[in-house]
Amino acid sequence: MSTAKRARQLAPAASRPRAVRPAPSERRIVEGRITAVLPDGRARLVTRAGATIFCRCPQHVSADWLRAALVVGPVDAEASTNGRAGTLWCLLPGPEHREVAAKNVALVAGETLEIACGDSTLRLDKEGTVRLRGRDVTTRGSRVARVQGGTVRIN
Repeated sequence: MSTAKRARQLAPAASRPRAVRPAPSERRIVEGRITAVLPDGRARLVTRAGATIFCRCPQHVSADWLRAALVVGPVDAEASTNGRAGTLWCLLPGPEHREVAAKNVALVAGETLEIACGDSTLRLDKEGTVRLRGRDVTTRGSRVARVQGGTVRIN
């Protein structure tokens, strides 16, 4: 009697039953107006047909700005949806929203954050280095202006 086990033979791939995947739901683009931003950050879109769709906001859409804009009035938008839920992908603010500013804006980066405009730059990195560059740099404090550090160099 042999102690070796016999290898189990596998059926060819064509004869194995295929896994059944659910069919992807059909998505379509809808137009409407954002009327509210929920506490969880989703936006309520009311379509032109009157249907309400709760949409996720993509990273490039600031929920804080959208909340501030809704104080002025609804914001036209487009979203992709499967009928039940959607993803907001385009905001079309009107002229009444031109001067809207969010109370707070948070920019978060894992490695480096840089803001640039022409020859001026502000760069922050994860080690704590802050670099501000520009042709003319002015700092002004209406009460006290402090420069503090281990070593302070002027020129």
